[in-house]
Amino acid sequence: MEVATMPGRCPPAASAAAFSYQPIIDANTSMRPGKRYPILAAAAVLLLFATGPAAAQSFRFVTTCDAQGSESSPNPGAPFGYVVDHIAALSPVPDFWIFGGDAYYSATDSANAVANWDTFKMKIDPIADIPIYLAIGNHDANNYGHFYGSWYGDGAGPFRASWPHLPQNGPAGYTGTAYAFRYGNSMFCVVNTNLYDAATYGATYKVDATQRAWLSAVLDTTTAVHKFVIGHVEAWPPSNSGSSSLEWNPSDRDAFWQVMTGHGVEAYICGHIHLWNDDYFAASGY
Repeated sequence: MEVATMPGRCPPAASAAAFSYQPIIDANTSMRPGKRYPILAAAAVLLLFATGPAAAQSFRFVTTCDAQGSESSPNPGAPFGYVVDHIAALSPVPDFWIFGGDAYYSATDSANAVANWDTFKMKIDPIADIPIYLAIGNHDANNYGHFYGSWYGDGAGPFRASWPHLPQNGPAGYTGTAYAFRYGNSMFCVVNTNLYDAATYGATYKVDATQRAWLSAVLDTTTAVHKFVIGHVEAWPPSNSGSSSLEWNPSDRDAFWQVMTGHGVEAYICGHIHLWNDDYFAASGY
């Protein structure tokens, strides 16, 4: 049986401490699928890890996005707290949750970016025992410190430092920000739609050829029944303005869409536009 540990933090997480979770494959393990196992020291729970479900076992996950605050208050505010409380009250408890990016509005330097991620971890403390996967958003990637005459830095480093448990199986140049994981009968692929561009001090807003080749290879080889792709930025905006979507680079967007439709991906889960929108696009994009 394959036992894959899931990312998360120890409950309670009053110190906002992050723990590293790595996959475990052991053909002789006595662990059962669909269970959570504590690791103890002196009767205290240091961390938890969860085994994936059996092939025929159903599971539940939730996805949220865009928790950032404002220019004057960058970190998540009360509305995100309501979302966290709602997730905490769900029954049955989700097996894991996916955060689609933009945890904070801006940062002044890399240390401040890490501090913002620590604040985010404190905000999600009520659901610290639910494993989390994340995609990087444009605010996380760019940090927007240049709006205040300060930091122009790439946020991928602080992102990786803050979430070391994320799978490291993505393409070159996207370590920890593009990755894939199998859970039960489903494959989840996370792409980085916001690779930082030092020349323009901004996000690229595209899934480039490197990521598309990697994504195609993962989808080619998986035996999963269900396939999902997660990214921060939407492919087509539900408005006439495409300046902040993957429509910014239409040829890359169309090629990305062809990879997904050609491999039977059921949903592209994204955020960025701060509204609930459920659209269907055929292989042509329309």
